[in-house]
Amino acid sequence: MLGWDLAFLAVLFAAFLLCFAVQMICTHLVRRVGYVMAWLTGFACGGMGMVAAQVVMLISLPDGSRTEGLGLTLANLLIYAAYNYGYFAIIQSGVSSVSTRILLELRDAGKGLTLTELLQHYSARDMLDIRLDRLVRAGQLILKDGRYYPGKQHIRSFILVEDAVRYIILGKRPRETVV
Repeated sequence: MLGWDLAFLAVLFAAFLLCFAVQMICTHLVRRVGYVMAWLTGFACGGMGMVAAQVVMLISLPDGSRTEGLGLTLANLLIYAAYNYGYFAIIQSGVSSVSTRILLELRDAGKGLTLTELLQHYSARDMLDIRLDRLVRAGQLILKDGRYYPGKQHIRSFILVEDAVRYIILGKRPRETVV
């Protein structure tokens, strides 16, 4: 059964690749598709491809090995779903953190909030001041002569990696450097 075990593992890996490829196609070639729809389309295509391949494999298994094959199929489905859940959570967390905070503020207020009240909590200037102060104290930014610069070397590396990932996954160009 070891050969079949590897085949089931190969199908899972192929499903991950198909999922990612479809997401990249949706993000880079079909510009009207948002990141959620690109993720969902990739998830569906990879999942359907995996299920189809595993059904064919289950039919091809000898009679005594089908129970083990069903177990491997279930394990693959759970791994695939868990991977995609985590992947989506990472993408979503970067996009919606402020939206989530606004919804929590509205919930806690009970009676709703006006735009003026929301702006008191979420002025761009206040949020920027808080974040800049935090980054300077952590050494991630350096304030010199009224200008901010990336601090620690690993932060510069992180910015490059983040720009690359943002382009690959979301299809967004790297940020322009302001000089």
